[in-house]
Amino acid sequence: MSYEIVYEQLALRVPESIVTEQLRQFFTERLGINTDEFSEHQCRQRLYERYQCLLRSDDLIMLHMLIGCSNLFDPDTNKRCRDWQFCGIDTPYNLLIKYGCDWSAQAQSGGLKLNGRDTKAEGWIRAVRQTLDQARDYRVMPHCHRLSVWLRAPREANERDAYEVLTAHLRDLNAVWQDRARGDEEGFDVSITPSSAFEMWLFQQLVTRYQGKCWLNGSAPPYHAVKKHAI
Repeated sequence: MSYEIVYEQLALRVPESIVTEQLRQFFTERLGINTDEFSEHQCRQRLYERYQCLLRSDDLIMLHMLIGCSNLFDPDTNKRCRDWQFCGIDTPYNLLIKYGCDWSAQAQSGGLKLNGRDTKAEGWIRAVRQTLDQARDYRVMPHCHRLSVWLRAPREANERDAYEVLTAHLRDLNAVWQDRARGDEEGFDVSITPSSAFEMWLFQQLVTRYQGKCWLNGSAPPYHAVKKHAI
């Protein structure tokens, strides 16, 4: 039976004060709104009014994992293939719930192993919590150079309404859309070149509200920031 192997985890902490600065920068540079006279609360309120996204007063953490399948090998090196996956950017609590608690059942059943070793649910949650608690300074990698996601095309009337809202919001991030089907399902590859961790967070919030749970593809961490590398 094949299983997923997590070889390494990298968490990068963006302090709340920096997130607020990046929010103000977004309003100024992307939307042309001067926020000099806005309080922090007013900035967050304006963000919610425009996008219906709630930015909590907390640090944000960018989480990456080096993941590979146990039965997939590179033909040149005969080593297991593995690649860095951008998992998400969120508060420490939300990331612990999503990638610690939610994935613990897969670890308990043997479908997910830390460094290839059998991992119980408690051990997996503990490993993720430790990674988040020991998150490094975000300046190691201030933001991904590119974020992309595959989104399904709308089919029902309510989906078309949500799609129109999404496209309007993503114009603020200069998103690039390309038609791409997956099997029989029509859809799009959507990508942005974020200028900050906040813009990564906003993109993630917007696309997951439309599509639900989905993988976002982001830039791999810099070579010097990690111990292990993709194969």
